[in-house]
Amino acid sequence: MKYIFDFDDVLFDAQSFKQERLFPSLEIISVSKEECAQKYHKGGFKNLHLFLNQVATEYGKTFNNETFKIIEEKVFKNIHVFLNVDVYRFVEQKGKENCCILSLGDYDFQMRKIVDSGAHYMVANVVVVPKSKKEWVIDYAQTHSDEQVYFIDDTRRHIEHTEFSSVPNLKTILYIDKNSLLIFD
Repeated sequence: MKYIFDFDDVLFDAQSFKQERLFPSLEIISVSKEECAQKYHKGGFKNLHLFLNQVATEYGKTFNNETFKIIEEKVFKNIHVFLNVDVYRFVEQKGKENCCILSLGDYDFQMRKIVDSGAHYMVANVVVVPKSKKEWVIDYAQTHSDEQVYFIDDTRRHIEHTEFSSVPNLKTILYIDKNSLLIFD
């Protein structure tokens, strides 16, 4: 069996990461956590540097590269604490060689979270796609056609593609919490 894990909100508690690290990161230049969150939820996130720069500019603030490095350090320091321990244990049980991470978003930002959290050590490979996971999931399942492939994601629209039904060895699982993985026991 092979397992494809979404990163944000499956292997990594992205909601807590945003609330505790990303949104408060601009307080150093007097942009509140709430203002940063508001901009994020408007869809203004492209990559970390651009996002922080856009938020700062919107609120009439600026920061130089030295300040950005301080902000970046605060955002990424010890982010392994946001790893989902229950899913981590599940991955350990299934074996690194049978698991991979598939993440959607800005390559640099996603890889920074994956590497700095140590999640890349848990799996055989890490893939970041900019738009849709569908093609990669189908290709992976077809490449491993002699095995059952499970795609585990927390976003319904990522697992409900009609094309998935044409891949007989692919099963999708909507991750809600650790109980979502009980089907494997």
